[in-house]
Amino acid sequence: SFATWETVMAAWKHFNDSLGNSGPPPTSKSSDTSPLTFKVTCRRSGKRFANVSTQKLAVAAASSLTKKYGWRAQVRFPDF
Repeated sequence: SFATWETVMAAWKHFNDSLGNSGPPPTSKSSDTSPLTFKVTCRRSGKRFANVSTQKLAVAAASSLTKKYGWRAQVRFPDF
């Protein structure tokens, strides 16, 4: 069975808090009006997506996250 997005974000927050890296709350920056930022990197192997570049897959994933959650892609110093 797969973990829910909320479970994964709660684990991420717990991990960062335990390192002393107090990050944003798991779903939004409640004290800030700016959206969460994220970075997508891709590695692929095999022939399933041979006709699509790794960069295009990363852009597609980032676009989907932005559309669904309102987050903003950011390459340097993302929230997660």
